[in-house]
Amino acid sequence: PDCDDNVNFGTVPQTVAFSFFAPGAAAARNWNKLKHLACWSIKQFNTTSNILSQLLTNVNDIRHAVLQNRAAIDFLLLAQGHGCQEFEGMCCMNLSDHSKSIHKQLSTLRERLNHITYGTSPLSDWLASLGLTGWV
Repeated sequence: PDCDDNVNFGTVPQTVAFSFFAPGAAAARNWNKLKHLACWSIKQFNTTSNILSQLLTNVNDIRHAVLQNRAAIDFLLLAQGHGCQEFEGMCCMNLSDHSKSIHKQLSTLRERLNHITYGTSPLSDWLASLGLTGWV
């Protein structure tokens, strides 16, 4: 999306004045604010999604390193004739992998974002061709 990051809804007196003196302009202004908010929300989601994907990659790398360390410790203990039973908490290690679930949920959110659309009509297309896209 090509919207800016400044979301400004205006003040209550400004909104009331617009609504009272120019209801059509107020409706158009509110419509534009709503479109801007939708665009801003999509940008925020995309940023958040990228951050979560990078964090998930980091967690997977750490998980892999922990499992390698665990295998090395087990090997060294067995080489010295010790089993993990001699050390409390060393036999069971559960590192759950929720990466598939997280990727699936991010995919679901991306699909839902595709449901945010801006409808067009012949009138809005004609006004856009005249350069009047700010009002409709």
